[in-house]
Amino acid sequence: MHYIEIGQDIVDAIKGGAEGTGASDAEEAVSFLNGFGEIAKTIATYLKQFYDAIMKWMGK
Repeated sequence: MHYIEIGQDIVDAIKGGAEGTGASDAEEAVSFLNGFGEIAKTIATYLKQFYDAIMKWMGK
């Protein structure tokens, strides 16, 4: 039951955002998660580049 409440809080936060698009709850949630996925992908790319730079610096 606790997870359902957390999910509803996320949906409510998306619906109440400053950029109300009139989309359905599901469409807004998917859009939010896609945006989060892009941020995660950018961070992963940065960490990979950082790791590669450290390995090059160490001569491996």
